[in-house]
Amino acid sequence: MPTPCFSLRRFRTSKRVDTACVTNGDNEITNVIEKPEDPPSNTVMTGFYTFSSAIFHACYLVQPSDRGEYEISEAIDLLIHGGRTIETVTMDGWRVDVGYPKDRDEAERLLASDLVPLLGWTGAPALDSSVLEKW
Repeated sequence: MPTPCFSLRRFRTSKRVDTACVTNGDNEITNVIEKPEDPPSNTVMTGFYTFSSAIFHACYLVQPSDRGEYEISEAIDLLIHGGRTIETVTMDGWRVDVGYPKDRDEAERLLASDLVPLLGWTGAPALDSSVLEKW
């Protein structure tokens, strides 16, 4: 069975983390915490995952959270505590959680600034949705 692998990102601060991860020295996840009040690390899951079919069995066992949501982090934790290994790859570059309205503007700005050199634009484009609508 293939080993699941997740992309992680480390931040300078851990003040606003949706899903925190704790890893060991072998680049394996040992704990996942959904929306922690006091994150145990500055390492977060980026949302890029590969799973084995075991995730479906774990998802079946997950109960709704206090918010009434089925959390993928709970299924991942079941796999970890059941003895499964989840390897990690650290993501380079920028990452913005666009689940927050103010961060969508930041993501748009970053994306537009990355497009400028790729497209050979000489002037700075307007950093609004019109830049992205061209694509």
